[in-house]
Amino acid sequence: MLVVVAVIVLSLFLITRHNPNRTTLLGAVFFGGFFITYIAFVGTRRMRSSIEQTWSSYQLEIGPDYLQRSQSTTPELRLAFSEITRIERIPGRYLRVIGSSRQRAIAIPESIEHFPDILAILSALRPIAESRSDRSLKSFVLTVLGFAGYLTMLWSNSPRIVLPLALLVTAFLVWLIIFLQRNPNATYTTKRQSWFYLVIVFTCVIKVLVILRLLRF
Repeated sequence: MLVVVAVIVLSLFLITRHNPNRTTLLGAVFFGGFFITYIAFVGTRRMRSSIEQTWSSYQLEIGPDYLQRSQSTTPELRLAFSEITRIERIPGRYLRVIGSSRQRAIAIPESIEHFPDILAILSALRPIAESRSDRSLKSFVLTVLGFAGYLTMLWSNSPRIVLPLALLVTAFLVWLIIFLQRNPNATYTTKRQSWFYLVIVFTCVIKVLVILRLLRF
């Protein structure tokens, strides 16, 4: 919530004080602020409900030569034993069975029934490496850096700053959309909501057009 408030307030403050073309940029901030607010207040509530539904419907099937995860909110994912390249364990949380790519991975919570038996079966396939890596922390850091770059782009009137940052932010968001659409562990709701990142891409385009117009004069 604090990040949301900071982004909106700082954007309005910096643009009002430092940008000559306020009307266009305030419109861009309005769209960006509306999107961020929606994700923070509405999206978070829906995400919590989706997570509860996801884990309540979680089913794991271990066949003679495959591992299959089924959930009501995500596409079904099957990994052949021959496809498994790595098995990671974050103690007290879950196992992560990784296939041919980092996206093709099945998470197995330690709270699942018969977890010791599952652990024994997987240990026979691959050595299990313990990991302390927190993927949510990495996602948070990337989000903060993205917002910082977005704010700097909105605030600045220098083409040397705006153009590269607009390109980076746009490229990152387009990559994120593609990543979520292809990720079998992303929920159907997350895949649909990812298209709203195009709103921020739209504000980047507006900012670039404003800068190019100022250069002509």
